Amino acid sequence: MSNQSSDKKLVKRVQRGDKGAFDLLVLKYQHKIVNLV
Repeated sequence: MSNQSSDKKLVKRVQRGDKGAFDLLVLKYQHKIVNLV
């Protein structure tokens, strides 16, 4: 499974209220988020 595909699945889960999926996305992209801020 590609990163983009797994990210899309995580986003779908987040949209359905899955807090665990949100945590996974934050952990995966936190360095990019911090650099953006």
